Amino acid sequence: MDFDVLDSLDDLGYSVKDDCKIKDVLKVGPKSIEFTQLIEWFSKELQALLKLDSCVNAITDPDDSSAFLLEVSSFLKELKCPYKALVSGPISQRLLDEESRLTLLDYLCTELQAARIVYNRSKKLKALEIEVDDSTIATSLNNVQDVLGIKMGENDEPITVFSEIEEKVKEHIAKDPEVLPPPALEESFSAEQWDTLSDLYKDFLQDYQVRRELLLTRLEVTIQSFKWGEGSKGKENEILRAYVYKRSKLKKSPSVKLSDVIAARESIFEIEKTSSDELVKNTKSSLKRFLISAVPDRGGRPKEQQPYVEMPNWKKRQGGGGGGGRGDYRGGGGGGRRGGQKRNKGGDRKGGNFDAAGSY
Repeated sequence: MDFDVLDSLDDLGYSVKDDCKIKDVLKVGPKSIEFTQLIEWFSKELQALLKLDSCVNAITDPDDSSAFLLEVSSFLKELKCPYKALVSGPISQRLLDEESRLTLLDYLCTELQAARIVYNRSKKLKALEIEVDDSTIATSLNNVQDVLGIKMGENDEPITVFSEIEEKVKEHIAKDPEVLPPPALEESFSAEQWDTLSDLYKDFLQDYQVRRELLLTRLEVTIQSFKWGEGSKGKENEILRAYVYKRSKLKKSPSVKLSDVIAARESIFEIEKTSSDELVKNTKSSLKRFLISAVPDRGGRPKEQQPYVEMPNWKKRQGGGGGGGRGDYRGGGGGGRRGGQKRNKGGDRKGGNFDAAGSY
């Protein structure tokens, strides 16, 4: 048994509990369920890293070994396996001996190791990747050359052109240092800090993309409402011609990239008020005054409303002596209890007055 394969399996994270069991698996080959599970694990890992179309599935019955060999052959061809013994000849004659199975495992181990190294490197470099629009590269390069006074020949190498641009920029900065403000980020980041910054960038990008989609949807609904007016009937094509051109310049995804962190200058810390003249001049429009003219103040501000009149606070009765009982129409109201004539509890039978609450 080649111990290099066992070490590679251990390094790749595949749990090998018993070396003897691996030897037994290699002896059985494609009819072993454990062997097919190992090949399936390799294929799924490589498929995720290399974006492959095919993969290998483990068998549940030894009689399905022919289908397993067919999937292995297709998978190795997509990987462009250099071992002819594994990709050529009758499929039923492949992986018959232990040596060919060991060769297959060694090849898959090295391929997976290389794929993981490339993936990890590309992941770190992707954070600093500068995305450019191919349609604007030539225009931007011509503008830079015109500003700096550089003449580029047809056969000039890109490295030569950019080196000359760098020298010209350094000359201009040396003459007038205030042309280029100091960078906002002067310290270098570690790989872990760049990963954290990349995660924050993705969160902000998703958040602001949702905000842009909301604003663009509101814009489209507003333009659509203009078509409902009586004065807009028959002018739908004119509205679309004026709207579509400007709408095409508004993108849902923000143009901010992670590389802008390095390019940012100290001027980014200067916060300008939205009411400043510099920003207001960009929002002024004669159409705005026409649509929203001066209107009278209609109030409605809660702070300017008069408070409600509250109920007066409860107070005790003030002492000072009160008069006697009220009495009735026959007696007076003075003298306390005796001020009035005593009446029967059930009413005055003689007078015909009846009291329903009385007792008889």
